[in-house]
Amino acid sequence: MKNRFNLMVQCSNAPTFVRFLMALLLTAFLGPSGARAQGTEPPSPYDPCVATAPSTPSCLDGSRSCYYVQPICSPGYCWSGGVPSVNAGIPFDGIVANKVIEIGGVYTITQNVRFVNCTFRMLGDARVNISPAGNALMKIFFENCDFYGCNAMWQGIVVDASAASAGLLFAFWNGNIEDAYIGLRLDEGGDATSYQITSNTFRNNHIGIANLRQIGGELNAEIRRNQFFQTANLAARVGSLIDDNDPNTPPLMPGYPLAYAGVKYVSVSTTIGVNLHAEVNLFRCLLNGLITEGSMSRVTSVNNTFETIGERGIGTTNGRMEAINCRFRLSGLYGIATDGAVLTASSNQFSGNWGIGIWSVNNLNSQLIRIHQNNTFTINSGSWTVGILVERPQSTDFGVPACIIDHNTFSVAGDVKNFTCITLLDLVDAFDEAQITWNTINVTSTQVPVYGIGAVLGNSDNLYIEENVISYGPVGIDFIGGFGIVLTPVVDFVQNASQGHVVRHNTITGANTVLTGPLHCAIHSASVQGIEYCDNDVDYSSFGLHFVFDCGDVALRQNHMHHHRIGLLIAGSGGGLMPGIGPQFGRGNTWNIPLGDCVDKAVKHEVPSAGFVITSPFRVPEFTNPPFRFMPHNSKISPDPTMLGPNQNWFLELVVDTDYCAPGLEAEPTRKLTAYEKKLVDGLSPYTGTTLWDLKLRAYTKLLLRPELRLAGSPEEAFFSSLANTTISSFGQVIQMMGNSLAMSAADRQLFDNYNTAAQQAAENLTAWDTSQDYSSTDNLTETWFAARLVLLRQLSANTANQAALEASRNALVSANLQNALIYNAGISTSQTYEAANKALYDIWLRRLLQEPMTQAYYNQILALAQQDPASAGHAATAAANFVAPCDRYLFPYDEGDEVAQRGPARHQEGKPLGLAEFRITPNPSTGLVEVSLPANMATSFVVMNAYGQTVRSVEMAEGTRSISLDLTQLPSGLYWGVLLDAQGHRIGIEALSLNH
Repeated sequence: MKNRFNLMVQCSNAPTFVRFLMALLLTAFLGPSGARAQGTEPPSPYDPCVATAPSTPSCLDGSRSCYYVQPICSPGYCWSGGVPSVNAGIPFDGIVANKVIEIGGVYTITQNVRFVNCTFRMLGDARVNISPAGNALMKIFFENCDFYGCNAMWQGIVVDASAASAGLLFAFWNGNIEDAYIGLRLDEGGDATSYQITSNTFRNNHIGIANLRQIGGELNAEIRRNQFFQTANLAARVGSLIDDNDPNTPPLMPGYPLAYAGVKYVSVSTTIGVNLHAEVNLFRCLLNGLITEGSMSRVTSVNNTFETIGERGIGTTNGRMEAINCRFRLSGLYGIATDGAVLTASSNQFSGNWGIGIWSVNNLNSQLIRIHQNNTFTINSGSWTVGILVERPQSTDFGVPACIIDHNTFSVAGDVKNFTCITLLDLVDAFDEAQITWNTINVTSTQVPVYGIGAVLGNSDNLYIEENVISYGPVGIDFIGGFGIVLTPVVDFVQNASQGHVVRHNTITGANTVLTGPLHCAIHSASVQGIEYCDNDVDYSSFGLHFVFDCGDVALRQNHMHHHRIGLLIAGSGGGLMPGIGPQFGRGNTWNIPLGDCVDKAVKHEVPSAGFVITSPFRVPEFTNPPFRFMPHNSKISPDPTMLGPNQNWFLELVVDTDYCAPGLEAEPTRKLTAYEKKLVDGLSPYTGTTLWDLKLRAYTKLLLRPELRLAGSPEEAFFSSLANTTISSFGQVIQMMGNSLAMSAADRQLFDNYNTAAQQAAENLTAWDTSQDYSSTDNLTETWFAARLVLLRQLSANTANQAALEASRNALVSANLQNALIYNAGISTSQTYEAANKALYDIWLRRLLQEPMTQAYYNQILALAQQDPASAGHAATAAANFVAPCDRYLFPYDEGDEVAQRGPARHQEGKPLGLAEFRITPNPSTGLVEVSLPANMATSFVVMNAYGQTVRSVEMAEGTRSISLDLTQLPSGLYWGVLLDAQGHRIGIEALSLNH
C-alpha cells in the first residue's frame, strides 16, 4: 500500500483532513437522517460506520408515572367503553375540578371549559378532540391535569379550531401528557387561535407537540418551561391509532419504541421558547428534540436546552430555522442539522459528548446562512468530529454574503482528535462573498489531529477568511497534525476556475517550539487557486505557509512567518505531481528564522522533476532598522538565490514603505491557466501517461468553463479544439452539465433574495418583540397580546407559498438536469484504466448530488475505485478515496516518504515515527493461512480489518516478536487490511490482505 495514494504528503496528517471532509460529503448528501416525504418511513441507508456511531439515548430506566398513579374514576366520568357524549361531564359553569376521568374512545369538547386538578386515564383508543364552535371567543383551559396511557398508546389531544369563528384561546398549564402518539396537535388556522403551553411534562410520547394542518399557516403558540423526555419504551401500538394523512392506516412511527421528537412542526410559522433564563424548554432523552420540515416552515427556537439526544437536537429540512441562545449538552449526534434550509444560529452553547455542532447542507436555493454572534463550543470529548460544517449556498444579488460564519469561540481539549472546528464545503458556483471571520479557536487537545478552519473549494469565488485567532498547545511531543487553516479542492482537477479568495489578518500560533509543538501547518493550501494571502501572522509550527502541488497564481504579501522549520514551503511529492504558486512578488513578507535556530529554511521551493523550476521572485521591503527589515540568509533559502539560472531572482530588495494588503494597492490574482497548464498548452509539458492525461483534463475543463481564457487564434484555443470528440471533452461536458444543473438564473436569485430578505427581517422583528415582553404571569398573555404577536408571525410567513413553489420547480429542474448528466456520463466509452476510473468517479459524484440513498453495493463501488493505484487510475482513485466513510479513512494512507520524512534524524529529533513500518504478509492472496513478518521492536498488536473498517481479528504481541501465524479460513473471501499498532494504539503500518478461499 505504500506510495499508492499521494495528494497532500508534505504535511503528514493533511490527508486525514481531506478524507475527513470529503467523507463528510457522504452524510452531507444523504442528510443527517435522510430527507423523507410526509407520511412515509424514512429510508435506512447503508452505513459502513454503524458499529462506531453513537448509540440511542441510554437514559431509559423503565419508569412510568402511571405505575404510581392508579386512581379509580370519579362517578359520572367513567367512559372506558364506547364514546361519551359531546361535552360530557361539563357542568353549567364550565369548571371540572378534582376529577379522575377514564376515557376509552373519542371525547369531544365544543364549549368553554376549565379542567382543574384532573387526572385522565386514557385507554388504548382514546382521543380528546377540542372542536370549539361559536361566534364568541372560545376558551378551553387545562390546569394541573395529568393524562396517562400506560399499557397502550393513546392518540393524544387534537385541537381543531375551524368552527371557532371568533377564535380560540387554549391553555395547558402545569400538566403531564404521557404515552401518547402525539401529545398535542395544535391547529394553526384562524385569525385568533392562540395557545399557552407552560410548565408541562411530555413523557414517553412518540411526539410531544405537533401542528395540525401543515399548509403554511401561523401557529400562534407561546411554549415555555416544558420538559420533553423519555424514561421507558413507548407503550404498545394499537390498531385504533390513525394516520392523519390516511385515515385508513395506522400512523408511521419512525424510531418506535423510542420517542421520536419533543416537537415536530411541518410547514408552519411559529416559535418555541422565549428568551428569558427561567423559561427554558428542556428536551432530554429523545431521538430528536425539535424537528421542522417543509419549505413553508418558519420556526424560531429560543432558549431551549437539548441533552442526551440520539440524533438531532434541532433538525430542519427546508424552510427556515432561527436558533438563539439554545444549549446542547451531555450527548447527541447533531446539535443543529439543517438540510436545504435558511439558518440563523446565534449565542448557542455546545458541550458534552456530541458528534457535530452545526451541520447545514444541500444549500442550493440561495439560502442565507448566519452562524454568528458568539456561538461557543466546549470540545473535550473524543466523539466530536466537526464544530460547524456548512455547504456554501448559491449566490445572492443583494450585496450581502449568503454565508457568514463569524464571532464563534472554540475550546478544544481532552482526547479530541480528527476534529475540525469550522468547515465550508463549496459544491455550487457562487460569486458573492462567503465569510469566515473573527472566530477564536484554542486547542489544547493531546490527540492528533485537530484542524482549525477548513474549506473544500469548488468553482465559487470570493471566500474571505479573515481576522481569526487560532492557537495550539502546549501539548505532548506525540501531537503532530494540527493545522490552522486548510484549503483543499473538491476534486483537484476540477477546482481550477475560481478567483477572489482572501486569507487575511489571521493569527495562528503553536506552542513555543517547532520541534515538539502541536502545530504542523499554520496555513496549508493544496491545488487551490486564485487566493490572496495578506498580513497573516503565523508562529511556531513546522511549516508556516505550505503550498502543495499546483496552486496556480496566488498573491503572497505582508505575511509574517516566525519560528518554523520551514517558513514558506512550496512542495509537492513524488510521482510527477506539480508544486507551484506562480510568478510572485511577495511584497512585505517577513521571516524570523535566525541561523542559530534548529530549523531548516526560511523559504523552500521543491520540484520533483529535475530542471523544471518555475521562477518565483520575491520582493521584500528594505528598511534600515529592525524589526522592519529582514532578509533571510542565503543558507536559509532553497534554491540558493545567488545561483544563476531560473532561480537567480528568487529575492529582490525593494525600498517601499506601504501596506501591501490595503485594497487597491496590489492586484488580486485573476482567473487564468497555471504555469503547468500553460506549458501543456504550449506543447512544453514534460509529463507523460496518466499524469499527462489528468493535466489535460484539468486544463480542458478550465477552458471549457471559462471561454474568455481561449481567445480566437491563441494556443489555448488550438489546444482546446485539438481535444474535441475525445474522452477528455466528454468528461468536460459532464462537469459543465453538472455546473449548469446547479446554476441559478438571475431572475430566480432575485426572487429568492427578496423572499429571504423579507423573512429575515420579520424573524428579527419577532425575536425583538418576544424578548421585550413580560412573561411573569400567564394573565399578561391576553387576546390583545396574541393579536399583536399574530401580526409579526404573518410578516414571517408572507410569501411562503410562493417561495415553496419556486423551490419545488427549481429542485425538479435540478434533478432532471443531473439525471441527464448521469445518463450522459454512463454513455461515455473508455479504453484506458484512468478513463474508466474517471467515469466511475463522476458517477459517484452525480449520485451524491442526486441524493440517492447509500447502499452496500454503492459503497463497495466507492471502495473499489479508491483501492485502485493512482499510477494507472489517476486522480480519480485519489478523489474516490476521499469519499469513503470516516471509519474507513485510514485504509487509504498517503505516502509519507516526503522530504520531511526522508530527513530521518530531524524526524527522530521530534520524537515522531520514521515512517510507516514495513511488514510482509505471505502468501498474499491467501487461502486463509497467512504468515506475517514484522519489523523489530515497533508494534505491540496486529489487527485484521475488513473493507468496512470493522476489526475481525486482533493479536497482542510480546516485545521482539518478528512473525505471527494466523488462521483466517473462517473469514469470507475478499479484501482485508493488516494493521500494526504501537503501544498507544496508533497505526504505524498497513498492508493489503486478500483472501481467496
